Amino acid sequence: MLSRVTIKCLYFLSMLVFLLCSNACFRVARSKLEKGRSNPLLNLWVPLSKPATRAYDHSILRSFRGKSDCQPDCPTVDIWQYQYKNPKTQTTLKSTAPIATKKEYWKVPFEARVIAVTLFGDNPKYINGLETFIESNQSLKAFNNIPSNELWGYETFTFRVYVPKRNPTSKKMTPIKGELPDAFIQKLLDLGCEIVFVDSGLDVAGIDAFFWRFMVVSENMKNKESIRYMIRDADWILTAAEALMAGEWINSGLDFHRTQLLPGCMGPLFGGLWAGKHVGEGSFPDLKDYIEKYPYHLYYGDDEMFARDIIWPRMLYGGSILTHYYQNDFFSYVSVPYKNSCQRPTQKFCDEIKAGGICKDELMPENLPYPYMRLGEMKDSQSFLSQKDIFDMHLKDNERAQKAARGLSLNPLFK
Repeated sequence: MLSRVTIKCLYFLSMLVFLLCSNACFRVARSKLEKGRSNPLLNLWVPLSKPATRAYDHSILRSFRGKSDCQPDCPTVDIWQYQYKNPKTQTTLKSTAPIATKKEYWKVPFEARVIAVTLFGDNPKYINGLETFIESNQSLKAFNNIPSNELWGYETFTFRVYVPKRNPTSKKMTPIKGELPDAFIQKLLDLGCEIVFVDSGLDVAGIDAFFWRFMVVSENMKNKESIRYMIRDADWILTAAEALMAGEWINSGLDFHRTQLLPGCMGPLFGGLWAGKHVGEGSFPDLKDYIEKYPYHLYYGDDEMFARDIIWPRMLYGGSILTHYYQNDFFSYVSVPYKNSCQRPTQKFCDEIKAGGICKDELMPENLPYPYMRLGEMKDSQSFLSQKDIFDMHLKDNERAQKAARGLSLNPLFK
């Protein structure tokens, strides 16, 4: 059996050969990428990496739509309780309706702001990862010399955590496997998170739970009030690159935002990398019905396939989208699974559904790369909080970053 060192040497040797013939490979990729045909270059490297093998074992790539993966017992989305700790009284509030988006709990004066994530099970990667995600805003401020008392960045948002919990009124009496311990729920409340209990009707919380975070999109705001939301993974980290994107989206005034941080897109929307805002009931008042009637819920990637099939077309129809992306490079050609999977230029795809909208693409600066390889392989997310290159926005010499940083601040005099 080959040793791990030998395998790695063979891998890097193959990558070196691949790089040397990159021009030829690009020509092959361009000639072979046709509608309905997968990229043949994937077979040259995906089997060599466990994370890549898992990433490309994706519903969008392998679903033939022959039958449902969950019927006749597809999960429901029974949101039966919200909990939130009153910042002034420190009492825990409970309600059947959203709490943190009530105007009295807004963190900014002009709109409700929410970062929606799903969390279930006991995997430390996600349990500890959410805490690191929340803390990463402090690292971003520290490395960019932003005063600690300045309400800035994702501090202007409330983290909303959708978690599995059996509804006491359910016919099923047993808990859902994957429910979070009460002590951790309390810890999240102490950190300022809003907790949302969801009963899927299933015995185990799984891939279907990733749909729950989408429910913020259908939140009905009263009296023509506004809500801004971000859909994220629980084990995420706010980096300098994302801060620039978020600030530019807020400054743009556009309704929807998608960030294409990785070289290849499985579909037009990454499940945990898009955002939006709306007034009143918004564009998705019927989202719960669409989720419950969607025939795919239980396999990795089903949530992104739903986003592609249901959410993305309405975003295009709305015609108000900002997309951030990086310049195509070698890895873009070997990672893209099929032609136009990223659906750029965005304006072209908006116009195909409804002409006249504003759908902009913004190229990311080279001095703010997204460290997707390092973050994808991280085992201890806490270790990243002290790495300056991940958080440094280069505010001193970058006017574009300065404007984005002002977009994330409530202080008009922020510098």
